[in-house]
Amino acid sequence: MTGTGSEVSSNETTFRMRRRTPGSFLLVPSSRDGRSVRCQGQLEGLAAQIFSVCPSICSITEQPIKIHYQWNPNNPADITLVDSATTKRVRIRPDLKSTTVTPDFLLDRFEGNSLLVEIKPSTRVGRPDVARKRRAAQLYAKVAGIQFLTLTEQDLLCEPLLTNTRLLRRYASFVPCERIVDVIENIVIREGIAMGEVINVASESRSVIWPHVIHMLSNGLLDFDACAKLLTDNSILFPQETYRWDPFESVWARNGLLTAVPTESSGRPAPNR
Repeated sequence: MTGTGSEVSSNETTFRMRRRTPGSFLLVPSSRDGRSVRCQGQLEGLAAQIFSVCPSICSITEQPIKIHYQWNPNNPADITLVDSATTKRVRIRPDLKSTTVTPDFLLDRFEGNSLLVEIKPSTRVGRPDVARKRRAAQLYAKVAGIQFLTLTEQDLLCEPLLTNTRLLRRYASFVPCERIVDVIENIVIREGIAMGEVINVASESRSVIWPHVIHMLSNGLLDFDACAKLLTDNSILFPQETYRWDPFESVWARNGLLTAVPTESSGRPAPNR
């Protein structure tokens, strides 16, 4: 993209410690990426935990792009994207100031689209400098043909998503028995089946089946809607890639993002809520 800074790439990161950002440096393991996602602050860490088990997300890049822009102090909505060379050498107009914004995450999704995400405490969202940076990021995303969204602690701490996410992560590194995984995969049908029924049909005890099911859910080997209800024996399980739950299309849907729908491969409506 000429004149708008570096292109967004999921293979690179501009990650560096930001001195003005409060909070500690965190590493969040992600089985989907096979690495740890570097986060600064508890909110970013919580967001990365959710992203790492969300089956609609195929890769996470932290601090993916530094967006260079110039803005009018007398009209903060007057924003012009520029490349880094322009920012360093000359102002497009003498009345503009030059600065940058670095979104927290770039998420590549299996549906083929990407999403820039900024994590901010709700108490800071309305600040003029934050609003200006958000407008610059939104302008960049529009030019790049991707989406941009700001998430706050109110989004990240919502239920049942938070409890389900923590449960899935707890069993993400569980070492399963391949035989039992095969048994469960043969029980879970395309039309969906309740968790309790899977446990009743399987020949193994509940204490054996339960952790295997949670592990399979956390690693995308089974699907369920983590945004709708807490995971219980009544939760409907689906085979791999039949239903990819996505908080960006349900509990976080706004600013033009669509409501939750199943993937094209499922050919069926979303699970009953």
